[in-house]
Amino acid sequence: MELSDQLQDQERTKELSITDTKDALKFQSLALPNGMIGNMFGPGKKHDAGMLAYSGLLHLLQQHAVSPFGQPMCIYGDPAYPPNAFQKYGSYT
Repeated sequence: MELSDQLQDQERTKELSITDTKDALKFQSLALPNGMIGNMFGPGKKHDAGMLAYSGLLHLLQQHAVSPFGQPMCIYGDPAYPPNAFQKYGSYT
């Protein structure tokens, strides 16, 4: 193998390690129906469910996410998050 081929392989390995999920910083946000971001948390390196727990968002929802009629409001998520009273899964259409 020539030196230039070895250098290309090293560069390719560096590129792959950059895209590795272990090296990434994650952010989570809660988008409101009007397109605004209602909550932003990060950076973190935990799984989605771990970041949700650490962010304190569920506690905030418990305190403040109540409709004018007194019913608890919810957010839509995916099955990666643990079930709770404030999350619904699947399509909302």
